[in-house]
Parts: sequence; structure tokens; C-alpha cells
Amino acid sequence: MGRWIFLNSTSSDFMESSGDSDEMDTEGIEPDLLSVFVQFPDTIPLDKGLGHPLAAYSHLESYLIDYFIHGIGPNCSLSPIENPYITLITPLALSHKTLRDALISAAGNQLRLLGDNRFTKEALIYKNRALKGLQQEIELGSISDGAIATVLMLCFHDVRCMLSLW
Repeated sequence: MGRWIFLNSTSSDFMESSGDSDEMDTEGIEPDLLSVFVQFPDTIPLDKGLGHPLAAYSHLESYLIDYFIHGIGPNCSLSPIENPYITLITPLALSHKTLRDALISAAGNQLRLLGDNRFTKEALIYKNRALKGLQQEIELGSISDGAIATVLMLCFHDVRCMLSLW
């Protein structure tokens, strides 16, 4: 429970075999037919079970993370394939609370800049949380990739604010 499992398979893995079922490997599925990747994110509560990765968060957080993934992130890179905001920042944010708070703040702020003021207060609350989380990491001397990405997202937030003043 509380684990993400990515299962790679093809339609042939679900077809009934014409051969005798006794000929199957009794120790498990052959590695070339099935590969399993298991990840244990710290942020997924055990009672949420498997499902969409954003289901573990509140409606507000899910909405703003989804907005970042689909509304902001794709426009932050010239390459749709090699976009670090989507391929690096977003997955890391799902397991690093401080970065997630900065990302949520940036998404709420971007909506505010576009005239949607529903998340103005939340953008500031999550920015404050991100700053406090970053300060704690610095005090503990545990600077992680998530902390570096948090600084990037806080800069992203503030640069977007400055650009809107022009």
C-alpha cells in the first residue's frame, strides 16, 4: 500500500496461450515479458492506495499542480521532449514537500497574473511554506536536489511577478 507501481507490458501478455499452462515458468514471469518499477514516494499516504499521483493531495493542490503540468510547464521550454520543468521539477515535487509548495505557489501566482484571483492568498501561503522549508533544509545542512529546485521555482515565481509590472 502507498507504493507506485509502473507495469510495462504488451497486449500479448494478456492473450491466452495456445500451449499447455504447465510449460509456464513456475517461479514467475519471464523478465523480458514484464518489467516492474516500484517507487516509494514519501508523500503518498498509505490510506490513499494506488491511483492518480495527484489524488494524494488536496483539491486545491491537485488543481494547481495540474495547472503547472499542463498550463505552465509546456511553455517553459523550447523542446516538448526535453523540458526540465516537466521531466525533472514536477516528478521531484511529488516527493519533496518544499519544492511542491514552491511549485503550487508559482502556479497560483501565474493564475493571478492572468486575472484569476481565486488563488492569490494560497500563492502567498505556499510561498511562505516553501521559504520556511528551504530555510530548515539550509539550517540542517541537508541541501538536496529538491532544495536547489525550490530556489529555481521561487525565482520563477518572482521573475513572473516582475515581468507583470512592465
